[in-house]
Amino acid sequence: MTYVLSTEFLQSSKNGQFLQNLEKIRANYPDAAFLSFECRGDDARKLVYSVTNVMYALNQSRPLRRAKVSGIRACCLNTEEKRFRYYCDFGFTSFFGASLIASGLIKYFSPTFVDVHFSPANISGRGRKQALFNLSRLYSEKFYSQSGLSKYSVVILDVTEETYIAPSVSWRIQSPRADLLDIVNSLEFIFGKEIEQYDFYKGAYKVSISRSILFDQNKYVERSIDKAILGFRFKRFTSFGRFHHNPDYTIY
Repeated sequence: MTYVLSTEFLQSSKNGQFLQNLEKIRANYPDAAFLSFECRGDDARKLVYSVTNVMYALNQSRPLRRAKVSGIRACCLNTEEKRFRYYCDFGFTSFFGASLIASGLIKYFSPTFVDVHFSPANISGRGRKQALFNLSRLYSEKFYSQSGLSKYSVVILDVTEETYIAPSVSWRIQSPRADLLDIVNSLEFIFGKEIEQYDFYKGAYKVSISRSILFDQNKYVERSIDKAILGFRFKRFTSFGRFHHNPDYTIY
């Protein structure tokens, strides 16, 4: 009898179950947030352990353990291209959990700006472009007045693109003084669910935090032969915090 390891890239049958678990988190937790991490490189082990190291650091901190950051995670090392591409998606019960993990991940690439996308605005008819501009200005005034930050310490560039599908305001924020994630937490405190998504990216790295599920099953492909070629294994689906070993969220 001959055994052949498949060289084709296939989706795991567990991807659909992970997506269902993300949808359960969104339905059961009002403050649910979702995080997506993507990076590329030549060292497969280093890419895989990038997220593992952040999770380990979280577990080593007593105050953070008491915070009970809870959620689920899926990851995939895509070997289709010349350079490895690593994907990791999270679902958290709270925005705090997503922000905490993001703080560890963005240290790998030190982004110089964050793109902020507000939820779709109820704008229709003529004058849409001007209405979006006015809304962005109102948001900006609200942010500066309530955050106590100045226009010199936090620079907001309006990068809104007019769209007929779901018009919304978008900013690109830079700061020569303040930490970008501190600014994001200030935005979250002031606007809450009025903001749909935050994007940090630079070069081969990208981190996104969103109110919407970001998981894309089409990115999660694998080959049986990769386990032999790479020489190491890693857990593709994990749960943590209150979800650890919870049969409603753990994928075995």
